[in-house]
Amino acid sequence: MDHSALYERINARVLQMINEGLEEEARRMLPYVERWR
Repeated sequence: MDHSALYERINARVLQMINEGLEEEARRMLPYVERWR
């Protein structure tokens, strides 16, 4: 799978989690997202 496509999907998921009020969990995922960029 294309790395940028994977990053886009994860980034969208993180934003969705923040919108759902799951900001704590989203913040825990961010370091992994940054690593894939």
